[in-house]
Amino acid sequence: MPEQATMVAPPRAGAFFDPEREKILGFLQILQTKTEDLSDLSRWSRGGAMGRPGRSRYADFMRCRDVAAECWAFSIVIERRIDLYHGPERDTLQAQFDRLTVAIWSVLLETSLRFLEALAGEDHLPLGSREIFVREIKTLYDSRKFLEDPRYDALIDAATHRRQDQATRILEAIIERAPALLDFSAA
Repeated sequence: MPEQATMVAPPRAGAFFDPEREKILGFLQILQTKTEDLSDLSRWSRGGAMGRPGRSRYADFMRCRDVAAECWAFSIVIERRIDLYHGPERDTLQAQFDRLTVAIWSVLLETSLRFLEALAGEDHLPLGSREIFVREIKTLYDSRKFLEDPRYDALIDAATHRRQDQATRILEAIIERAPALLDFSAA
């Protein structure tokens, strides 16, 4: 997870107390914790080390996806609260939210890439692999598209930029080979 994602600012000393701002800050703290959990769960995919003792790669991957879904659901609540908030330091709250959102997309991009690599190296694919493959292609596309937004450029580290390039190459190859990879005929 990019280093700047771990900076949810506490209230400033002497700052005007605003209950809504405090609620949003509390939500940002919770999202930061969930984002850190997501990053920890995604570590199974880093450095070629796949799976943990006694657990399957697939179980680790699915747990990571479940935590990501929790992050996105909570992000919707936070984004709405920030959109409706017009009090002091709104820009600071938005910047903190943006850092966490970039961190979530960065972790998802990395996790999707690693899982697709793992699927490619398996002799026997788990049940439901086709559905996972399709979903991960969509995740690669969505994360790459989000992270390409110029307003987030300063929040993205070099490793994530490299993963974006890798995702672009994978997506281009898949798009070229889509009819052979996916059965688009009616079932």
